[in-house]
Amino acid sequence: RVGDRQEGYIVQMDARILDRGLTYDSNSVFFMSPDRNDEAWTIRNAIRKDRTVDQFNETGARSGVNMSVKVDGTGRAEQLFRPTFQREGYLSRVEAWLLPQLLIRAGVEANFGFYSFQSDAGLVRLRRDSLDQLPDRPGVWQLTTKLGEDKPAQVGYFNEKGEHIRTEMHDGSVWEPVTIEKLGRLWKSKGLPMD
Repeated sequence: RVGDRQEGYIVQMDARILDRGLTYDSNSVFFMSPDRNDEAWTIRNAIRKDRTVDQFNETGARSGVNMSVKVDGTGRAEQLFRPTFQREGYLSRVEAWLLPQLLIRAGVEANFGFYSFQSDAGLVRLRRDSLDQLPDRPGVWQLTTKLGEDKPAQVGYFNEKGEHIRTEMHDGSVWEPVTIEKLGRLWKSKGLPMD
């Protein structure tokens, strides 16, 4: 069991997406203990259309190879997953987020694969990544990721410090980092809801 005051590493991500009249707000927090033995995470999503708000939540915890993930939300029955996997080749959610940045900062081009929990499948499966420094764009690194053998690739771009520039998804959408202030100005300029 992961304690409330346990030391470790935390990755937090907040996102807002507009897609065909829907607004998606997402808040994710991932934790890993220094010895890599324990991890925990929460993912909270709110999907808004007009005045209707639907919720989707995922809460996961792992100690060693014992993992439990609970998923619930508006209009859906609670689901509990207990994925089985081997310790060898497994990376926590924190490590999966940080690995590309660490490799970029070390200047390492690499093809690598590892096992990690993937929310869309509700199980631990193989992910493959290819990290290359772009010869025609000095200081820019390209990370090509396949979250499963049956999944299309997504391509991310990072600067030499490992900071995210943009990600191009297989469906043609583009994800880019933004400050809360810039996002607020953009939202207001388009007359979009701020709540």
